[in-house]
Amino acid sequence: MEGLIGNTTPGPRSSRLAFASLPKQVARVFPYNLNVLSLAQLNLYLVAATLLVMAPGPDTLFVIARSVESGRKGGVLAALGICLGEFAHIGAATVGLSALVLSSAMAFTVVKTVGALYLLYLGIKTLTTKPKVSEKA
Repeated sequence: MEGLIGNTTPGPRSSRLAFASLPKQVARVFPYNLNVLSLAQLNLYLVAATLLVMAPGPDTLFVIARSVESGRKGGVLAALGICLGEFAHIGAATVGLSALVLSSAMAFTVVKTVGALYLLYLGIKTLTTKPKVSEKA
């Protein structure tokens, strides 16, 4: 039987990566066995996650904008922040946080509401902040 993360049948301990056991409350809501992930699956996952982080997209435009506005330091800090956030999200999804949120309607609603409020905050902050005027022109 296939679980969320690999085969749920026990295998040799030397070729499996053991995750920390989940609390009993989470285990009842999230019935998948997370104690098995082969090294081949882990390696494939890490390669895929790295390629996703490196793929160009809106984050690339953000880094370029920060670099133009704030110089090299701003660009590097933006890139590091994006990479840290992407790897944190990918890691959380890997251990099943996404599945836990999807299995609980209340948790999903909380995540949606917090995300929407944060986006509203960013939008209002962007609209109310005066742009910096360069005196070098």
